[in-house]
Amino acid sequence: MSRMARLPGGQSINLARFVTVHLKILVVDAALDGAERIATIADELGHEVTIAQDGIEAVEHYRTADSDLIFMAVTLPGLDGI
Repeated sequence: MSRMARLPGGQSINLARFVTVHLKILVVDAALDGAERIATIADELGHEVTIAQDGIEAVEHYRTADSDLIFMAVTLPGLDGI
């Protein structure tokens, strides 16, 4: 898991030293590519990420897991985010 970021000018910094809180994050989106992008960034910052692809799966995860933060699309199959 790489936590390095390259700044303009070529300098690299370790992102992990700026993150002092590690969250359990649930990302909910029917578009898997978008959910994976968010998950990758959060993972590189040291957070634990779970992906759900519809509202029903998200509700099931919410009931059984202890997520600190949820990123949820507004329109989802089965049960939307409204």
